Amino acid sequence: MIEKRQFHRVRLSAKSELGCHDINFQGHLENISINGALVRFDQDVIVPIGGECVLTIFLEGDCDYLRFHVEVVHATQSLAGMRFIHHEADTLRRLGKLVATATTEPIRLRAEMENIRGLITDYLG
Repeated sequence: MIEKRQFHRVRLSAKSELGCHDINFQGHLENISINGALVRFDQDVIVPIGGECVLTIFLEGDCDYLRFHVEVVHATQSLAGMRFIHHEADTLRRLGKLVATATTEPIRLRAEMENIRGLITDYLG
């Protein structure tokens, strides 16, 4: 299988909720990168591939969380892989810190973050 990921993922377990079309699916984060995540659901579900959903990752109980608008790019009955397409400004910074604490490849992560900063700078021009 050809590796299509541009960003490495780190294993991280956290309670998660995926909201799609007024239906919320409960699960747990399996792994995450600065560009996407993989969630394992508590029960078998049908998640629409290609659809836009909202992923909430609960960090410390239910009060501290990260929220992303995502596109589901892969789904089975118990897993969904998704790409982040929109988030609040502070969320990327917090996500970067979270991934940095869990990564085994800090140099690669630093290069990925610099690449994203460059893309944002070019976009805002």
